[in-house]
Amino acid sequence: MKKITTLMVTAAALLLTACGPATYDIDNPEESSTEMLKDLSQDEKLKFGIAVQKITFKRLKEENLSLMDLVKISKDPEKMKELLRCLDGKTVEEIIEMAG
Repeated sequence: MKKITTLMVTAAALLLTACGPATYDIDNPEESSTEMLKDLSQDEKLKFGIAVQKITFKRLKEENLSLMDLVKISKDPEKMKELLRCLDGKTVEEIIEMAG
């Protein structure tokens, strides 16, 4: 009985998660970004883009990196993942809020 209850709770959690808003996936950034942006207004898309830029610049500052370093990092998918890992699993609203 305990196994069935656990299975039902897990299934319900998966269903609820699947119905929620799209989130940023660090392993599929282009695909997840496209999904996140598809239903947004132009204004919301602009706010999201600015928020990602602000967060990127904050991360550069935290890591003591320059814009030239960003150019180098942008050519290495694994380094970009590390720089933007803070966005993983976040919704558009959460990312905009993070940028403050």
